[in-house]
Amino acid sequence: MDTFQGEQGKTAAKTIAAAAKAALADPAAPVVVTGAADTVGSALANKYMSEARAQVVSDALVADGVAAVRVETKAIGATSAPGVATGSYAQFSRRVLIQVGD
Repeated sequence: MDTFQGEQGKTAAKTIAAAAKAALADPAAPVVVTGAADTVGSALANKYMSEARAQVVSDALVADGVAAVRVETKAIGATSAPGVATGSYAQFSRRVLIQVGD
C-alpha cells in the first residue's frame, strides 16, 4: 500500500480472496486482521491509517463470505518491517497481515 492509502490493489485482492477461501474451509478457525503503517507522519495519523487498512481488508473478507463475527481487526500503528528501518523499503511497513487459525 502507498503512504496514507488504505486501498487494495489487484495483488492484495487475490491474497484476500485466498485468505477468505482458507477461512471458509475451516469455519471454526479465528481470523485476525492486523493493519500497520510506516513511520511517515504522526503517531496518531499512523494509528488511524493502520486501522483503516485493517478495516478495508476485514470488509473484503466479509464480502467474500467470511462471517463478520469471526473477524477480529487490530491496528498496530507505525512499525518497521523486519530488517527495514527507513527509506525506499519503508513501503514494506505499510501492510496488513491476515491470520487464519491459531
